[in-house]
Amino acid sequence: MILLFKWFERRQIAIFPAIVVNYYACLLTGWVLAPRGSLALLSEMSYEPWMLASLALGTLFITCFPLIGWSVQHNGAAATTIAGRSSMVLPVAAAVWLYADRLSAAQLLGIGLAVAAVGLTVAGHNAAQARAQIEGQPETTTGTRAKYKRYYWVLLPLTFVLNGIIEIVFNYAQKMLLPEAHHTIFTMSLFVVAGIIGSVVLAYSCWRGHTRLHWSGVLGGLVLGVPNYLAAYYFLQALSKSGWQSSVVIPLNNILVVLGTTLGTWLLFGERISRLNLLGMLLASAAIMLVVRAG
Repeated sequence: MILLFKWFERRQIAIFPAIVVNYYACLLTGWVLAPRGSLALLSEMSYEPWMLASLALGTLFITCFPLIGWSVQHNGAAATTIAGRSSMVLPVAAAVWLYADRLSAAQLLGIGLAVAAVGLTVAGHNAAQARAQIEGQPETTTGTRAKYKRYYWVLLPLTFVLNGIIEIVFNYAQKMLLPEAHHTIFTMSLFVVAGIIGSVVLAYSCWRGHTRLHWSGVLGGLVLGVPNYLAAYYFLQALSKSGWQSSVVIPLNNILVVLGTTLGTWLLFGERISRLNLLGMLLASAAIMLVVRAG
């Protein structure tokens, strides 16, 4: 998904319309891949105990996903991935507190390194943005655009916090509320909520003339929806079927995303990484590996 956001930037595809369309593509993907008989439960989902968690996650999705897209475009895919995936410290801490997951000294060290990695990533990007602004813009540049450009780094800590909250709610729903037979309809329900909210916002934005719905956004959303649905569904499957504690599953998922995205942006887009960002990436990788091995 991160690589697709980077591709959107290259093709100048508007992020928010693509994200809204993506949620309908997620529903179509879920319908096509649903196990036999699982969709019969859709009519009863409003009475399920996990419905409140579904509403919360759907709202978080439509809030967090555009932030990630904008951060990829303005801060880079590598920096955004590190900020989002190092947020594993939040669900790991929640797993220890809520479910009595055991946390070893190595895991504690890993969490500390992950926090340091986020700080270095944000600092590295902020310094790079400042240099680019000095080198590429006249000193007299003023106005709203320059002001917002200077503060795009704020998207990185926001991604960190919101991504952590999403994983906490996911883990809680899987452990406390969700029967295995409901994984498909639960995943689909998240995208129903996000799609409805996103459609209302998009319709209002189009009506005010702030946004235009172009065919490229529709196509981009359709492509994005397949990995988005699969990411949510298989994350639930990993939490329930791997046999590992969630304090191991979540970091392992995150380190694989970090390594895959870093390799992808280097091979496909030639994205440069600053020295501080590279150090942050190495610390994040070491942190998550420590947690996984200790688990």
